[in-house]
Parts: sequence; structure tokens; C-alpha cells
Amino acid sequence: MNLPQFKKLFLEIQSEVPVRKAPQTTSAKSGTTIPSKFFTDPWAGEITSYDAVKYLEKYKEPLEKAGVKISKTNVIGGGAQGQAVDIGNSVVKVTKDRMEANACYRIKGKKLKNVYNIYNVYELDNEHVYVIHQEKLEPLDKFVYQNWSRISWAISDYSKHPEDKKILSKEYINYIENMYGDAPERKKKLLNVFQQMLNAIDELKQNRIRVADRHEENVLQRNDGTVVLIDLGLSKSPEIKIPKAE
Repeated sequence: MNLPQFKKLFLEIQSEVPVRKAPQTTSAKSGTTIPSKFFTDPWAGEITSYDAVKYLEKYKEPLEKAGVKISKTNVIGGGAQGQAVDIGNSVVKVTKDRMEANACYRIKGKKLKNVYNIYNVYELDNEHVYVIHQEKLEPLDKFVYQNWSRISWAISDYSKHPEDKKILSKEYINYIENMYGDAPERKKKLLNVFQQMLNAIDELKQNRIRVADRHEENVLQRNDGTVVLIDLGLSKSPEIKIPKAE
């Protein structure tokens, strides 16, 4: 294929790719159509691993003055809107998700039993980026991770209908009994995780937070075996002012 043919093919392919547009909203005062703010735009909120490390390098001094000690920057996971970075004895999440930062700030310093500990949350000056300083955790038990689908449906039901906790618990116990009646250790392990996840939802509800992202990647554990829900992305909670790291 020669160069003119390649250019022609490239332009044909490019014309078929849909253009991503920021969500639009209409001003109540002027009636003018304007782009929505960054935290309501799923594309405007993208942060790559490279971005996360660069933000931490740029704001290392003010963050360390605020108590975020950064001895290394090892990206350990994340999604489109944020990246989790191992900084040594703790973890930070660098994100543009205002709703997640807002929810995390509501529980900072509270040391909830089954929700990850949030040490603090900072907004990087004039960047529309948030740094969520949180505890360092261990991977979820392998058996529980592989069988998360046997827990997730019940957790989802409870999140939607918390008033049915006793009925749901009884149904789940019967379900696990039928599934693992001849394997008492496995049955005990799943029932224990189920109860801890119900408690995590209760703890968040007590702090006026509703969370939707409860898949197995967002469940870790402490070194004593306590199961912990992490990542409050897609959560909803009342707005709160977050301090800036300047």
C-alpha cells in the first residue's frame, strides 16, 4: 500500500469513528447551551497512570506538609477517572471524580470497621484533581474472590431493600447451606463476608453515602482478615467543602 492509499484508508476509518462530545447543559438564566462541569463528564475526568504520578511529583511538597508521606509512586490499579498509587506505608488515589472525593471526605478519620480508612482528602490547587489518602490493604481471600458472584446478588438486594435484612439474611443462609452444606469452612467464610458487607453498607448509610460499585475488585482485607469495601466511585452523598493542597 503506497502513502496516498494509506491516507485515504485512514480518513475513511476516522470518519466512521464517533466523536466523543462533552455532555451539554442549558443555563437557567440565559438559556445558553454550555458544557457540563468536569465531574459530570465521564470523558473529561480521565486520569492515566502517568498523570497520577506527575500530579504527585508536582504537589509532593504541599502534600507532605499535609501529612502524606511519599516514599515511592507505584501505580497499583484504577480506572478512567482515577488511579490508586502505593506511596509506601499507605495508598493515595488521584482522581477527578468529585463525588468520590466528597464521599471519602465524609468518612475521613472515622475508622469504620468494614469500609477503608480515609486519612484525608485534598484538592490540588486549580487542577480539579483530588488526592484521597487511604490505608494500605491486602488482596481479598482467593476463594471469596473467585466466588464473589455468590455474595454480590445478596449485597445488591440488601442495598436496595435494607428493611428486608432479616428475611434476606435467612434466604442467603439457606442458599449457602444448599451450596456448601458439605463444606463447613467454605460456608462459614462466605457467610462471614456476607455479614461484613452488610455492615459496610450500613456504615456508609449512617454517613449519608450510597455506593453502587461493589464488585470484587473493590473489596480487600486487612491483615487481621477483616473484609473492607474500598473505592467510593459512583457514590452519592451531600456536597461538602474539601481543603486544597497548595
